[in-house]
Amino acid sequence: MSGHANKSDISAYLTEVKELVSNRKYDFVPRRKNMISLAHHGLTLIDAKNEILGLTVSDYYKGPKEDLDSG
Repeated sequence: MSGHANKSDISAYLTEVKELVSNRKYDFVPRRKNMISLAHHGLTLIDAKNEILGLTVSDYYKGPKEDLDSG
């Protein structure tokens, strides 16, 4: 993998993710480390959802990264 996606790919991905989140078609896995991290930053699950919905292409840092959890 190259480590960087182009703006068109990022925009398409964000559109898809935001649509799924808006339609409640996501699964937040309440792993202990996830919940601790949210609490550490004073965030709730609703706050995290709102952050996702507010993401833009300019928020992109790097990726995609290989998914080590996929079978």
